[in-house]
Amino acid sequence: MRTGLGVVVAMCLFLAGAAAAKAAPLTDDTLKAILENLGYTVTVTGDKPPRHFKVDESAPVNGLDFTITFDLSSAKDATVLWIYAGLYEIPADKPAPSSALLALLAKNDEIGPTFFSYSTDNKLLYLNAPTANVDITPAVLRLKIKNFITKLDSTYSLWNVPKWK
Repeated sequence: MRTGLGVVVAMCLFLAGAAAAKAAPLTDDTLKAILENLGYTVTVTGDKPPRHFKVDESAPVNGLDFTITFDLSSAKDATVLWIYAGLYEIPADKPAPSSALLALLAKNDEIGPTFFSYSTDNKLLYLNAPTANVDITPAVLRLKIKNFITKLDSTYSLWNVPKWK
């Protein structure tokens, strides 16, 4: 009886320890390795953190080709994995209509924590998907990329700058 109880207790402790195992936070090296293992050709820019890891992707519905960038840039501690894509440059001679900007802002509420932003430095409209750098396994990253592409594709009519009126 004691031996059986001891085996049961040992097995429960083993299973509890196995369930608590989690993936370590990503580093630049592990992020690049995971992306490559997912089948991407990765272009790295920047020789010191935050380095940017760029991969080419396409969206199935609208047939869009774009580059997704990944970086671990939250201050200096790499606590956030940023997934983002530059969508369109806003032409300097054609200001964005307020109706288009309001539609993007409204969509931000629906798709959060993913959000649209605009960079005054390069005049690009972006789609951004920040995520905590915790327990990012290859399967989790693949799902995050798939969800990002789905959001990018499903919101195309909102950020298709040439169609803005």
